[in-house]
Amino acid sequence: MMDSVKSWMQEQKMLQDGEAVLVALSGGADSVSLLYYLKEQSRTTGWNVSAAHFNHHLRGEESDRDEAFCRDLCQKWGIPLQISDADVRGEADRSGESEEQCARRLRYDFLQKAAAGSKIATAHTLSDQAETVLLHLSRGAGLRGICGIPPVRENIIRPFLRITRDEVEAYCKENSLLFITDSTNTRREYARNRIRLDVVPVLQDIHPGFLKSMDRCTAWLRDIKEFLEQQTQDVLTKACTQNGYRVEELLKHPPAVRREAIMELIRRAGGQAQALHVEMVEDLLSHPGGADLSGKVRARQKDGLLQVQPVHGKEPQWMEPIPLKEGTFLLPSGIQMTVEAVGIDEKENFNKMLFNNAIDCAKIMGTAMIRRRMPGDRFHPAGRGCGKSLKKLFQEAGVPLEQRDLIPVVCDEEGILWVSGFGPDQRAAIGAGTRRLYRFESVRR
Repeated sequence: MMDSVKSWMQEQKMLQDGEAVLVALSGGADSVSLLYYLKEQSRTTGWNVSAAHFNHHLRGEESDRDEAFCRDLCQKWGIPLQISDADVRGEADRSGESEEQCARRLRYDFLQKAAAGSKIATAHTLSDQAETVLLHLSRGAGLRGICGIPPVRENIIRPFLRITRDEVEAYCKENSLLFITDSTNTRREYARNRIRLDVVPVLQDIHPGFLKSMDRCTAWLRDIKEFLEQQTQDVLTKACTQNGYRVEELLKHPPAVRREAIMELIRRAGGQAQALHVEMVEDLLSHPGGADLSGKVRARQKDGLLQVQPVHGKEPQWMEPIPLKEGTFLLPSGIQMTVEAVGIDEKENFNKMLFNNAIDCAKIMGTAMIRRRMPGDRFHPAGRGCGKSLKKLFQEAGVPLEQRDLIPVVCDEEGILWVSGFGPDQRAAIGAGTRRLYRFESVRR
C-alpha cells in the first residue's frame, strides 16, 4: 500500500526532499497513519514533519479527548505540534454559515497560519473521495463538484487519496498504531454518514471495484474540467464589455461551456455556483430581469448585457500597502490572497493559464508590495498590446466601480508587477530565463 502512496506523491510532485510539511492531525486512523508514514519516510527524504490539531468544541469532552490524544502522540513521536480552538457554534451563528462550513473555514485558516507557507498534508482517502462525489451528485453539483477532492491544491497535498479507508486501517494494525474514533461517525442524521454507511456498501456489492473505478473517473473529469476552464476564459473575454457580458456572445457557445462561464461569474462575485443558481442565470439569458442568488450575489440581464455582482452590506475596506511575502492571508477587502515562491523546475506542468498568475522574481525592483489601485497607475498586460491606465483597463473590462478599489495590485519601486484577474505586467512576465517565480491566487471570501 505504501509503495502506492510513494508513487502517487512522486507523480503529483507533492513534496521535494528536505521540504517542510504540516500534517492536519485529528487523531483518527487516517491522520495518524499519514503522520506516521511521513515521519518514517522523512528518515530518507529529509522532510521536516510537524503537525497541527484544531479543537472545534463540537463534541464536548470528546473534543478535549481528541486534543489530549494528539498531544500525547506527538510528544511520544517527537513531532512538533501546534494546537488551536474555536467556538464553532457561536461563530456559525454570527456568520450565518452552517456548522460544517464554519468549522472547515476556521480549521483551514488555522492550518494556513500554522504552516506559514509550507505544505499542508491532509489525510483524505479514496473512500472520502467517493463519499464527496456522491454527496455532490445528490445536490446537483456541476463538473467542479463531481471532480471531487483535488490531489494538490495550492500548498495542500493529499498523499492518501489513492488508497481506501480499509487499507489505512490495515496499515494501522500492521504497525500497531493507536487512534481514536469520532462517535458521530455512526449517526445517520448526517448526509455524509448515510452515504458512507448505506450507499457505498450497496455500490460495492454491485461492483466490488467501485472505489477504484471512482478514482479513474475523477481523474478523467479533472482533465475535462481543466480544458473546459480554458475554453470558459476565452468565452468570457470575448463577451466582456464595460457594463457587463454580452448575452449574444454567451448564447453562441455549447451549453457546457455556457454553464461553466455562468458558474465562474458567480464564483467571481463571491457566490457558490449551485445548479439552481446556474439555471436561474441561464433563464435570464432568454428573459431580461433580475435574480437573487442566495442573498450574496445578484444577477441581472438588461439590454442584452448580463451582470453578476456581489450584494454588499457594509462595504469592505482596503488596507494600507503590505510587503509581498509568501503565505495565505485574508485582506480587509474580503479577498483571500495566496502568494507562493517556487523554482521553475518545481512547476514543470505549469500551463499558460497559470503563468498568467505569476511573475519573475528576478525582475522585481526594490521592495514589492500588495496594495489597491492608485491614481496614475499604468499597466502593460503581458502579450496584450500597449500599456494603458489601470482606470481605463478596468472600464474596458467592465469591472463595477464599487469593486475596482478591492482588486489586489502587486507593485515594486518601478510600478505595477501584477493585477488580480489581469495577469503580469510585460516587464515582470515569465520568460525563457526565468528560474524562480511568485505565483498568486486571489478569491473573494
